[in-house]
Amino acid sequence: MRYQEVSTDIPPGEGELPRDPPVYEDIEAQCDDGTPSSSQRNSQDSLAREFEIMEMEDPGPAMLSLSQRWRSSFRSKVRAVRTNVLDPLAEGYSHCQRIWEMQLARLGNPLIVKRFVYVIAVAIVVFFVATSGFMPEDNSRQGGSFSDRSLLLDFAKSIVDLGAMEEHLEYLSSLEHISGTAGDLVLAKYIEKYFDQKELVFDGLEEMKTLSVFPESITLKFDQEEWDLTHQFNFLSKDGEVENGIVYMNHGTVSDFAKLDESKVDYQGAICLMKYGRISESEKMLIAENKGCAAVLFTSQSDAFPDSAERRGVGIPQFYPGDPHMEGWYTDETPHADFPDSRIPKIPSAVLTWNQAKKIWDKLSNGVEFDFNSGDKTLRATFKNQIVTKQDHLSWNVNGEIIGKEQKDKVLVIGAARDAPCTGAVNPNTGTVILLELINVLYKLRTKFNWKPLRTIRFISLGGSQTNFDGAVLHSTTSQSMFYLDLSEAIAGDDLEVTSSPLLESTLNLYKDEYNLQFKKWDKYTNALPFIGKGVPSMTVGYKGKKYPQYSCDDTFENFKSLQIDPQFEKHRDLLEFVLKIVLHLVDDPLIPFDMNDYEKELKEALAHLEDYAKKTQPAVNYEFNNMKTAISNLGQIGREMANWERAWKEIVDEDGGLEPSLLTVHRWNWNNKLSGLEKFFIGREGLPSRWWYKNYLFSPQMFNPEDDDLWWTFPSIRDALFFGQDAQLQIETVAQLIMDGVKHFIQR
Repeated sequence: MRYQEVSTDIPPGEGELPRDPPVYEDIEAQCDDGTPSSSQRNSQDSLAREFEIMEMEDPGPAMLSLSQRWRSSFRSKVRAVRTNVLDPLAEGYSHCQRIWEMQLARLGNPLIVKRFVYVIAVAIVVFFVATSGFMPEDNSRQGGSFSDRSLLLDFAKSIVDLGAMEEHLEYLSSLEHISGTAGDLVLAKYIEKYFDQKELVFDGLEEMKTLSVFPESITLKFDQEEWDLTHQFNFLSKDGEVENGIVYMNHGTVSDFAKLDESKVDYQGAICLMKYGRISESEKMLIAENKGCAAVLFTSQSDAFPDSAERRGVGIPQFYPGDPHMEGWYTDETPHADFPDSRIPKIPSAVLTWNQAKKIWDKLSNGVEFDFNSGDKTLRATFKNQIVTKQDHLSWNVNGEIIGKEQKDKVLVIGAARDAPCTGAVNPNTGTVILLELINVLYKLRTKFNWKPLRTIRFISLGGSQTNFDGAVLHSTTSQSMFYLDLSEAIAGDDLEVTSSPLLESTLNLYKDEYNLQFKKWDKYTNALPFIGKGVPSMTVGYKGKKYPQYSCDDTFENFKSLQIDPQFEKHRDLLEFVLKIVLHLVDDPLIPFDMNDYEKELKEALAHLEDYAKKTQPAVNYEFNNMKTAISNLGQIGREMANWERAWKEIVDEDGGLEPSLLTVHRWNWNNKLSGLEKFFIGREGLPSRWWYKNYLFSPQMFNPEDDDLWWTFPSIRDALFFGQDAQLQIETVAQLIMDGVKHFIQR
């Protein structure tokens, strides 16, 4: 049947309704005696047939299939449950609801009263769940908002596994693992598996493609001697062949060369023999190159291990660490550029054992008398260094994290070198052992107490340490790093030495007597260098003082035991406990424990040394340091403001039984945001003059070690200008302005 559209307008002549109703033919056709018409009869017959069908009996059970019988039985049971259980419950619920509504109406507006009752019910449920143990909680809290430090430390001391540390050290020292070799990859995977077992968050091995140098053939010929030095190489040495006389340079310092110059000893184009020590190998190479040596032969500082060849790196981090062609090396501030690789020396080098060097010393005469005669090029020799250079050679970092529960973007980075000059039992394997056991202890704290740090911890097993700190560079440029702790060469003596940013000095002083800490100034290039250069406060720690065959293939587990470096692994245990305490301060103290007053004091001391250095290097020039003094004094403003806030914060939290109000938490987070990037407030975006990779104008190494000043890792741009005889006033004003701007930005942030 079609539906036709009806017009809203009434047609003409159809405005009135009909007076009589319509006539239905079927009704009219009905007989006078009441007999229905034919159409009615047909309709009634159809209806009767329907009733007959409906009244048919259901077929008996025998006529039904198994599925039909099952459905029939299930329906009957459901109907019974609904009739006997659900319907009465529904009626009871409706009755109770009516009574409940009536009672609520007596109390006031039912809608408002319902909401109030709902809030109370939810609070009761939450309280029950929180106190029942159904949900995990931080069991390290003993009242208050923060972990009970003594509880964590007492448990940690009870679970330190000395046997496991010894097993780790023995395995790590069982094979050579030079950076980028098969042995290095085996240990990287071993550590990766351990990270996974301890449930660290990690993405597998971090690959680095860097320039690597491997020896192919190294020989030295003189008189009737011909030595194969192929396994006595320096990392990142340059290839080359030199035929000339040998001159002994003592330690190869600027003052040693000055003595040779005073005695008019000719060393131009010579093969320069020098001992390790006093200054870095990279600086020795720079000085020798600038003075005119054609090649360098290194040897040990003493005859303690006369047949050990020390494979040290000669990469030059003074210009920049890492490989400039490595992905991730450059940032927006340090763009990638194709330029000569300044980290590679321009003259070749190799290593002699003490006994080999002794044979040469015995043949030298005349010249300057150091501990041995320098000679004067009369002993002729041919030195040939053939190397294999591999660009984009793979090496690896292994990274893992414990994510902080409060400010996860504030990251404490803990690193230990993994690659070694050979087997590396003491250096670097003891550091890796401490790293692994620290991870194990923190894992057990997490499982025992469901503890999480307030801030994130990132653990790194570093590759490329012998090749200009490639691995460390990749993590030094991240803005999240708030502090770097280096564990390389952890157990090498009886004296626990600490070199640290002054920001952590107050915290370290808490443990000075307990661990007999020996505080040292920065004077060595380590994996901390890239972090310091980018404005990340850093610290290195380890037991030092014993002689061992360092950097050689005699640095084995067997010699570690025979030399009694740590026979009972007690120093491993003590160092682990000390490091754990420092780590907990950095990631679990409510307020990051940086002390600006110590920072100011260190800079004032450094400035006094700088003034003395200026008078010594350029006595005719009267430099003005008043602006720097004023700028450094302004740091005290931050220190005082910080101390006042921390004191007020402690009073409020103590009054509340250790509970921190939410508004106060927000203020504390803001302070931590500023403290975590504190040294970055004082960096120069353009970098140091001629060494633009380094951004830290306050704490970075001077280009050349002045030898008699232990604060040469401060104010590098000014010191460089003074050393090279340049006008240093511009750099003095630049540093003063950086400090003043940094203080201003810190306060306003």
